[in-house]
Amino acid sequence: MARVRRALGPACRAVHHVGSTSVPGLHAVPIIDLAAELEGGLPAATAGMRLMVHGFVAAAPEPSCTLHVIDDALTGHRQVELRCYLAGHEDVRMLAAFFALLRSAPAIAAEYDAMKRAVRARLGAGSPDYHAEKQGWMRGRAAAAHEAGTRP
Repeated sequence: MARVRRALGPACRAVHHVGSTSVPGLHAVPIIDLAAELEGGLPAATAGMRLMVHGFVAAAPEPSCTLHVIDDALTGHRQVELRCYLAGHEDVRMLAAFFALLRSAPAIAAEYDAMKRAVRARLGAGSPDYHAEKQGWMRGRAAAAHEAGTRP
């Protein structure tokens, strides 16, 4: 996370560790998922150039984030997947809240882990349907926790 902050400089408001590797005991592939919140004044192209200097390469664009990069230029294999969002974007807030919920609620973390394994077995880990189903489950669980007054 420090490398991302160094690359993006003061335009980076926050970097969140989001993904299964952020939750102790959760089954995960060895890739660290990060979500960075950027000031609106930093163009995506500039952020991309800054990240490239620090070993990141561009990945397939995604509709909700301003920039999607992976770390493999320095290591030869992917260790980090970084999605950059405008500060305060709904998706980054949901991701940060959801994984905080999992870290504080082992029963929900176990439920999420079981769901991920079942969906992966049915659809394959890299398929768009796998990611869509996982995102839908995450949003539903985060909304339910919010309505119940649980700190997501």
